[in-house]
Amino acid sequence: MLERGCQGVVATFLGFQNPSQWTSSTVGWWGLGWDEDQWKLGDRVTQCFAYAYTKSGVVVGSVKGIRNQTPKG
Repeated sequence: MLERGCQGVVATFLGFQNPSQWTSSTVGWWGLGWDEDQWKLGDRVTQCFAYAYTKSGVVVGSVKGIRNQTPKG
């Protein structure tokens, strides 16, 4: 669930209409959630993060709407 949920949310944040449009290897996501036992106890907090790799390895600013572009930096 974490993978499907985060990928969709982050894809929308990046500016995609559909996560299947996402083909960039320089723009990605990761999610932080809890295990099945925590879920059963009612702890369903999940955090999704977007990131982008630049030539310099530094990202300055937001990746919102970046789509498949390579960020400058």
